[in-house]
Parts: sequence; structure tokens; C-alpha cells
Amino acid sequence: MLHGAVFVAVIRTVDWLEREPWPLLAAAAVWGGVVASSNALRANMALESILVKVSPLAFVRDWAAAIEGPTNEELLKTLGIVAI
Repeated sequence: MLHGAVFVAVIRTVDWLEREPWPLLAAAAVWGGVVASSNALRANMALESILVKVSPLAFVRDWAAAIEGPTNEELLKTLGIVAI
């Protein structure tokens, strides 16, 4: 949490032209920390169960995280940006 606060402080001092309001920054933090993370857990489990059914178990063990992350987690983060 402290690293995130330092990052936000640095970005806020560098951003001179168009500062984002604090409520939008708070909404983005809540979306990324709560909504996207909790939904990504469920989506990753669902995608892994699909991968187990259509792929060999060794492939799923080695590649599941690399397939699930970009497809589920990044999509949910993008939906947060669109929603905000």
C-alpha cells in the first residue's frame, strides 16, 4: 500500500497539464484492488477448468498462468478504465 501511495504522489506531481480528480483515482484503486482482482480469481479458475478439459495436464500446469493472466486480468482492468 505504501508503494502505491508513493507512486500516486509522484505521478500527481509530474502531471501538470490535466490532473485527475481524487474521486476518480480512488475509484480506479478500488476497481483494481477489489473488483478486478476478485473477478479475475473466478475467471482464472473457470478458464483453467476449460484448459484442463481441452489440453494435456502438463501443458496446463506449465502454461495456464501465462494464458489466464493476459486474457482475464487485463480485460477486467480495461473494463475498469472504460467504466471510470
